[in-house]
Amino acid sequence: MSLLPLELGIGWERVRGVVRRWWVLLFIGTVLGLGVAAALTATAAVTSTSTAVVTVNQPRFLIDPGFGQQTVNKLNGMMPTFASLATSDQVLQQVEDQTGVRMALKDLRTHVTVTVPPATLDLQIAVQLSSGADAQAVAQGIIANLQGQLATFGGAGAPADEQIVLSTLQAPVTVRDSRHATRNLTVAGILGFGLAAMVAFAVDRA
Repeated sequence: MSLLPLELGIGWERVRGVVRRWWVLLFIGTVLGLGVAAALTATAAVTSTSTAVVTVNQPRFLIDPGFGQQTVNKLNGMMPTFASLATSDQVLQQVEDQTGVRMALKDLRTHVTVTVPPATLDLQIAVQLSSGADAQAVAQGIIANLQGQLATFGGAGAPADEQIVLSTLQAPVTVRDSRHATRNLTVAGILGFGLAAMVAFAVDRA
């Protein structure tokens, strides 16, 4: 069992004496630590994140086995382009017009993250905004308008079964982001007490 004060050469009698003489300082240090954490937590921006997953394919891929590997290779090479297209001005402007979310496109783009999970033809779309309803609406709007943009990749005269389409694997799920208030208060309280204890021992030794 660890006896930290003894290991540091500090007797328990000394510890009790310091606590008894400097309990006000220890109390104030702990309260200040809790107060700072509470203030930072209260002023921290509260956001919600809406996450969706879609997969990219071509209908012919499902009905023509000989078309399969060729399609996979082509789509796999185009996935970074599709991810960039999801946050393009064309898509985001349509999303703003349809959802009523108003901010500069460059600012809205910073709230949207589109990634391609390894070894998949999937796009994971995450939208983080202060309003959960807006985040979900923007995620849904990106999916709908991205589909319209992808339809042009097959060419104007491409047969329907060769057009690139999106299939939804996970509809937008919105979660309110935690500010970790309990953790912040606990850590701040411990740090405040610890710093006050260091000062108390230093002053007491002097």
